Amino acid sequence: MRLFLKTFQRFRSMSEWKVFKLRDLTNKIGSGATPRGGSNSYKLNGISLIRSQNVLDFSFSQNGLAFISDEQAESLKNVVVKEGDVLINITGDSVARVCKVPKNILPARVNQHVAIIRATEKITLSEFLLYNLQFQKSHLLSISEIGGTRRALTKGMIEDIGVSLPPLPEQKTIVSVLSSLDDKIDLLHRQNETLEKMAETLFSEKLRVNSEKWIEKPLSDLIVTTLGGEWGKESLEGEFIKQVCCIRGTDIADLQIGLATRTPIRFVKEKKLEAISPKDGDLIIEISGGTDDQSTGRAIYINEMNRSLFPYPVIFSNFCRLIHPKKQEYSYFLYLYIQYI
Repeated sequence: MRLFLKTFQRFRSMSEWKVFKLRDLTNKIGSGATPRGGSNSYKLNGISLIRSQNVLDFSFSQNGLAFISDEQAESLKNVVVKEGDVLINITGDSVARVCKVPKNILPARVNQHVAIIRATEKITLSEFLLYNLQFQKSHLLSISEIGGTRRALTKGMIEDIGVSLPPLPEQKTIVSVLSSLDDKIDLLHRQNETLEKMAETLFSEKLRVNSEKWIEKPLSDLIVTTLGGEWGKESLEGEFIKQVCCIRGTDIADLQIGLATRTPIRFVKEKKLEAISPKDGDLIIEISGGTDDQSTGRAIYINEMNRSLFPYPVIFSNFCRLIHPKKQEYSYFLYLYIQYI
């Protein structure tokens, strides 16, 4: 993410870009609804119904993709998804996640938690809008917290988003460079995921075969300390002046595949940042929370690669705890053991 931000910012500084309201660059902004009967009315196949769980940053997940009948789709005819549309999550913890709809899931509709953004092609490219919205992630998250206890982006908020825009030929050049960068990063993430699964498999096999040779020790023999986290403030306030990215339990699954765009930006005291900023080899483990499909106990191994995903220094929330091993060679062993148990 940090590399993307730097690259996009470098392009912005190379020439004068005009600022437009998003409403002036699009011919469609709108969200849908859930058909009557909710999930009980979904079909085994038919018209795709896109929900917030399908919209990830830069990518679309077909896991849990729902389907509705032609009759149900007719009631959502005002939110027909077209090739090239940009999708943005507008409610809940996944608010402001943005991707482009893949052609292979069409025809499709969106429910009330996802909005369609359709670019006016003579003015801007849909891919450029996608990158621009990703660049404004922290702004989108901040405005989503205005006026309610649950994060939400209204249609009016989306229409009022300011978008800096170069001429079309320059947009095409920028999209080409960033797309190439995306492809390389995606390849590295997939390679990393494959290697990690191989390591977990080997660890499980070694533990099963050689368990009688292993010596059981308390965790305290392998670590220096554990530390509690800090949630901080959502904006500058008094001594809360250091801007940070705060890892929550819900962010860990994304971080394990190299995505850091949902991790919120917070402000903490300078001394607190120095005290709990994780170092290479530290582990961060979720100690409370969890979700319906993921129990508490998710963990992330901190190294230079995943720290480089963030635009600001990293801390972790008070629903997580940091484990600092005595030796760095213990770190990955402890991480794999946590994954195993």
